[in-house]
Amino acid sequence: MNMAADLAEKEFSLIRELSRNPVRTQRELSTEVGLSLGMTNLLLRRLAAKGYVKTAQLTWNKVQYILTPKGMLEKARKSFNYSAWALRHLKGVVGRIRGILLAEYRRGRREFHIVSRDEGAELVQMALDGLDLSGARVHRHSSLSELPREADAVFLASPDRGPAHGRPRRVILLDGEEPAA
Repeated sequence: MNMAADLAEKEFSLIRELSRNPVRTQRELSTEVGLSLGMTNLLLRRLAAKGYVKTAQLTWNKVQYILTPKGMLEKARKSFNYSAWALRHLKGVVGRIRGILLAEYRRGRREFHIVSRDEGAELVQMALDGLDLSGARVHRHSSLSELPREADAVFLASPDRGPAHGRPRRVILLDGEEPAA
């Protein structure tokens, strides 16, 4: 990520947080968004200079940060752009998973052991939907410890450690790379 994109992301974090709670100290705000106090001060000044935020001094150490219409529009634009990016990324991951499963099927694999849970399970299911793996058996497991001993390959979408009885001969990660044996 380049520096401009990094600053834009930090600015967006501040805008988002200010829309949730506009009355706070800079220290509270910096803690909430995970930035240093100096960086928070710098970014708040930049946001004010761009016309996204106006300030009102409430006490000697409390300021109300008011999102301007321009700031609200910027928040909406950045939220939309992030959602569009996330959707493209999600489609790419699902496409890679689908490609991996299909390539293994075309190589003759008819037994698929997929270890996943939570979001990983949803991504794998999205990849399987509409994929023609005629004659194949798909076994889903929520952890590697559930794998049968005879499983020679596993499609991994989980942060789990290997099974107690040793790992399968082949572990295929969602990103399509295989770990070194």
